[in-house]
Amino acid sequence: MGDQKAAVPAPKMASSKQRIMPSRKEKQDISIMETNNSCIVSKRSVERIYHKDDHGFLRYFVKKFQRRSPLINRGYWLRMRAIEHVVRTFLEETTGRRRTDVDSDDPLPFNFLSRDAELCREAVFVDVDYKQLMGKKCEMVRQTPELRTVIGLEGTINLPKDGVMIDRPNYKAVACDLEDMPGLDKVLTQTLDSKGDPVLFLAEVSITYMDALAAEKLVEWASTFNDACFAVLEQYLPDGENHPFAVTMLKHFQKLNSPLKTAIRHPSAEEQKRRFIRGSWKEVNFRSLWSLWSDDEFISAQERNSLDTVEPFDEWEEFALFCSHYFLLVARNVIIRGVAPGNECQPVRNGYQPVTPDAHPIHYGSHHHPSDSSFRRFGASHASQNAIWTAGGYGAQSRLESVDLLLAVGDLDLSYRSGPATLPSLPASLMCHTITPAGKGKQLLVGGRRSPSSASAACWLSSDTGWSALHPLPHGLYRHSAVQISLSRSNTEDGKALCAVLVSGGKTGPSQINEEWLMWTEPNGWHTLKIVGTRPTARFGASMVAVAGNSGYLSGGIDSNGTILPDLWSWVILESEDEITMQFQDRTSNLKMDASCKASFGRFGATLVISSTEDLLLVGGVTGHEVLRQDKEILKLVLTNSDIMVQPVQVDWETRPMLIGCTIELVNGSIVVAHGGAVCFSFGTYWNEGCWTVLPSQLMPGLVPWNAIAETSQVTKLANNNVATPGTDPMPRLSQHLFQSQEAVATNGAILEYAAWTSSEGVETILKAGQPVILRGLNVGTCTEKWTIPYLKEKVGAKRPVVVHSANSSTMNFLAKDFAYTTMPFGTFLDDISKGSPMYLRALSSDQPSAKPTTLAEDFPTLAPDFQLPPKLSHVVTNMHSSPLRIGGNVNMWLHFDVMANIYCQVTGEKQFILFPPSDVAYLDFPAGASSSRLDIFDAQGQPHYPRCTSPITFDLKPGDVLYIPPLWLHTAKPTAGVSVAVNVFFRNMQCGYAAGKDVYGNRDLQAYENGRRDVTKIAKAFQGLPEEVRRFYLVRLAKELETA
Repeated sequence: MGDQKAAVPAPKMASSKQRIMPSRKEKQDISIMETNNSCIVSKRSVERIYHKDDHGFLRYFVKKFQRRSPLINRGYWLRMRAIEHVVRTFLEETTGRRRTDVDSDDPLPFNFLSRDAELCREAVFVDVDYKQLMGKKCEMVRQTPELRTVIGLEGTINLPKDGVMIDRPNYKAVACDLEDMPGLDKVLTQTLDSKGDPVLFLAEVSITYMDALAAEKLVEWASTFNDACFAVLEQYLPDGENHPFAVTMLKHFQKLNSPLKTAIRHPSAEEQKRRFIRGSWKEVNFRSLWSLWSDDEFISAQERNSLDTVEPFDEWEEFALFCSHYFLLVARNVIIRGVAPGNECQPVRNGYQPVTPDAHPIHYGSHHHPSDSSFRRFGASHASQNAIWTAGGYGAQSRLESVDLLLAVGDLDLSYRSGPATLPSLPASLMCHTITPAGKGKQLLVGGRRSPSSASAACWLSSDTGWSALHPLPHGLYRHSAVQISLSRSNTEDGKALCAVLVSGGKTGPSQINEEWLMWTEPNGWHTLKIVGTRPTARFGASMVAVAGNSGYLSGGIDSNGTILPDLWSWVILESEDEITMQFQDRTSNLKMDASCKASFGRFGATLVISSTEDLLLVGGVTGHEVLRQDKEILKLVLTNSDIMVQPVQVDWETRPMLIGCTIELVNGSIVVAHGGAVCFSFGTYWNEGCWTVLPSQLMPGLVPWNAIAETSQVTKLANNNVATPGTDPMPRLSQHLFQSQEAVATNGAILEYAAWTSSEGVETILKAGQPVILRGLNVGTCTEKWTIPYLKEKVGAKRPVVVHSANSSTMNFLAKDFAYTTMPFGTFLDDISKGSPMYLRALSSDQPSAKPTTLAEDFPTLAPDFQLPPKLSHVVTNMHSSPLRIGGNVNMWLHFDVMANIYCQVTGEKQFILFPPSDVAYLDFPAGASSSRLDIFDAQGQPHYPRCTSPITFDLKPGDVLYIPPLWLHTAKPTAGVSVAVNVFFRNMQCGYAAGKDVYGNRDLQAYENGRRDVTKIAKAFQGLPEEVRRFYLVRLAKELETA
């Protein structure tokens, strides 16, 4: 039962008058046979290249040798090794007993019978295959003396009897469809001496093509043999059907009319094991091929290294992806250890500290932006504040020397466009090289490769006219790490800090790893650093980042054993008058993570970046034991002097990229992902299209991380008759002069008692009036009595993780980022705010925080029955957008506005709101395109100060009060008594005009405004290059026209 490998032509049809069209199943059987034809060709490639001295039998089944790519060769080498391990272990375990191997791997019986005659003395190999394939195979055996000799076949092959086409004591060829269970049972019962003898059923990529229910019946039937072992090697979907590799693989087999049916029905390891347990198998062991690769008991380090000397190899990420989507499962109905190479396990190396799961996932959102940037992977990138360059890499057809540039155009969609590349094209087509800032606007290009056996030692420095060649490295180098560092003033003649580039690791050839740490400076060129004390293991494909100029971190990569290192090292540059040295500290034992993170920490081909909170983010690449799952693709490392907390970052991808060979840069607080992709074994190549910006979910709305203010806010300035020069802040910090002269005076807001309105129509009239008002006396449910701190803990769950705003004082300002997003247990949060901590919870959707608005009913179902909106607010309920739960301690909410209307229902505690009419926006320091102000209305003592020319209105809310906040009314708030708990219901008050797409928070600007800002950008650019007087004349006129439009 395996990949049917002989090259079998499609069956001949009858004449045109008598032609009978094949059935759907016959068509699919033909497709499966044709699909499997390439498998035997690939195995023959492995046999000839990796086993030159071994007389293999594949040559008789493949008449014309075709050399496969190194990736396919290594993948099939591992497949063949896994199958051989299972068969050999089974034969050794059952020595002295008559035992049977049932399979259809064409040369396998002949290989074992010829090489291990003594081991196979009591063994019978039963070859089961399609009738057409078995007929071709038997004909091949008849025509090949070497094959006949191995099985002791003399004379002619008899006509098939009940499906048995060759019947020898140690080899039997059976023509049977695996889905024909009665026929299969009859043939094997007649072929075997006894159902009590040990039997190994071997299925290599075969039963996955079967109807899923038929495959389960086959599994169940095989367990009826008294002493049976069932080994399966085939595909599965460890991260679901949406993983880019899985997408490519499934599409490939679907196109060939041979869909992977059991992989789709049983995608995960647990589901694969369960189907055997349901089939009455007592012991089921499961390993991915990738975990087998790194298991020294399965493949020794020496043997892994020896493969590189046979064939140069550098497709590590693609190899990991392939191996992570194939598994070896061995089931027994008699529990005897040995046949299976252990269960899937993730060894804990270097002493990770276990931690209870209080490191809950951090939620990030993403924006996907189409762009016309070229396909490329494994290039080198460099970023500035608003541009990202990617140079070289491998393109759709070959290596590249061109440079691709992405420019931030800077609106709320964080979109990009391609632009002219100011970085010159590379001096040669390269991949797996580095480009690092080298000071004075220059970039240092180091190493790279053309092929795994052709490493470049060349180094180049960019200039205005191109690349200037430097003194080369001592040896070629690729897959290395490079970062910019700063040396102290004592090492420079002019007393200024000296910029340097630090290079570590990398490969110098097919099987050699660079062990040196090199430093380059423009005055002195290359210098090998002396290491003081312990040094990290030499590696390639590692992640390295510099912090604080002369220190940093190193993690992961592959060592000389051919496995990924799950470690973390800190390093520091030490300077003295005589020399510059390096010192390392192994921080692996300081890592604290739960079990779900351990298998995802050690990475190859990942990127380390420093987040805006000065933590580390480990992004992309591949891991050492399993596929890198979507919820672990990014890990956050929270650094302290002692422990390092590792937290998974869950990204809600609009379109999921493959984080392999990508450009990954952190600019203005956003992770930017572009380019990248991978060859998905023989199934095709997956390319990332466009680019992504990734950032915490709470920062998605209203954020302008790519500062294009000089281009997009001209109208705002002109409306104030103040034309600024390009590149300056379009609106000066109003807080510098807003409080000059007299402050404005606030008025008290209106309060409408329940008795003043008697119908829902009356409420609609109030809402349509567009004025804020407190609705007092409403029945909002039992929440005002029940929602105490102990009750909330009980109903929500004290251990439930929540993301909260954690401030350093009683003030928070969204644009100033004077707070942090912290994940903590809900009970801890409530305890802390009860003690006066400045924290604030604005609930998010529990399953899709960056894509879906939150509602109390969905995200806090245990609290929802306590809260209600009375029938008189039916207009609000009918048009509801979201209903976030808000819980605050001793902290103020920043000044902002919401595009949607909303009602704020105060449940417990008391709060003071200050609202400003929309007409006051010009006086309250709102940057263009932002929904939050840079201005703090409350001072450090909690006293409000109102800018002149504004019209503030104050509202003091008590439990049970409902505040109506009309759209675009600017507002801020502070707690005045107790812990504040509220439900904030947003609703649509307009029939049209809202922006298309996601609006998680209810404050995305109207479509007309978003379109208008893009038009302003175009207008501003159209006037660039004109004399200042001319530019001013026309822009002022346009501003006046907008005022009167």
